[in-house]
Amino acid sequence: MLTPKEEEFYAEFKRLKSESGNHSPSVFKLLKSFPEVSIKIDACFLCNPYAFNIFFSEFSQADLENYVKFYPPQNHEVAENIAAFRGLPADRILVGNGAIELIEHFVRGKRAVFPLPTFSSYYEQLEGKSYMHPYELKPENDFALDIDDFIKHIKSANPNLVILVNPNNPTGTLVSREDVIRLHQALRKDQRLIVDESFIDFATDESVEQYSLSYNNIIIIRSLSKDFGIAGLRLGYAVLPPGMVNDCLKSGFLWNSNGIAYYFTELLADAAFQKRYTKAKKDYNNARDDFYQELISLGLDVIPSQANFFMVRTPEDPGLYFSKLLYTHGIYTRILNDKWGLEGNWIRIASKDRKENRQMLHAIRKIWKG
Repeated sequence: MLTPKEEEFYAEFKRLKSESGNHSPSVFKLLKSFPEVSIKIDACFLCNPYAFNIFFSEFSQADLENYVKFYPPQNHEVAENIAAFRGLPADRILVGNGAIELIEHFVRGKRAVFPLPTFSSYYEQLEGKSYMHPYELKPENDFALDIDDFIKHIKSANPNLVILVNPNNPTGTLVSREDVIRLHQALRKDQRLIVDESFIDFATDESVEQYSLSYNNIIIIRSLSKDFGIAGLRLGYAVLPPGMVNDCLKSGFLWNSNGIAYYFTELLADAAFQKRYTKAKKDYNNARDDFYQELISLGLDVIPSQANFFMVRTPEDPGLYFSKLLYTHGIYTRILNDKWGLEGNWIRIASKDRKENRQMLHAIRKIWKG
């Protein structure tokens, strides 16, 4: 049961959510709309807080005057830093103003096959349902993708684009590297595969970035905000077939980044920063795995995840649990009942650092167990 104040909060939140479409209202919007609510933990935004702390400690001590005062470097200069960090050829990397800009550019107007549920920005860019041929994942299989059945669906739908978010959002499920390659090799040469690996750094399996370099019909999209917690910098990149980067630079991508984002990519090339980052990634994944086990120990219905978040089934309207968590405990999560292909009562909870995870577990225990 919600208190009267919680009910009032939930009603107003639903109005704000309707204004945000398929996405959640920003923390800034919530703080402005609900000054009485203190957001202590943002478990809606999906990031590695350990890696963010490393970046922000460097950022807070940096001399950023020239990065702000002067015009930012062109796309290919930012790409050179990312290429050095990932071990990729710079002429195959296109930097995006977040992964969203890249998704919009490569998806809009295509006839596409994609699993559901998945990241809503993909189907938002398809022009009408005649362009969509979704493949619905089954909750009784923990939303895992049956790669052979998916390939059959693709052959039946005959799309010009296949989209795979791996690990998937919001389910957190992972398709193995071998199966991603098998999926790609099942396509015709005139069919393109987009693999969104925005959460691959949290997974135990390997990226297919290096594999993609040998082919002309596969694009890899990556978001740096998830792994490093820098969503405010709007920084993502795509690994493209030969020659495609130059074509994109002629159509609006030349100066789509900013000086602070460029400063961040310079850090990526620093050996000391890389060493600290590697440790932060290990520390975070260990904390995430422990968080999952604690959620399971509470008797919750939780989908196993290779990403940095978990889908948790609620016994009734997820908005009731969301409202208790946010209004009373200051924990911002994600209601999932607006996701295409996802029926039932689900919320998504991001794993944070160990201290915040303990706080979330305490609040969850009180709400679920009473």
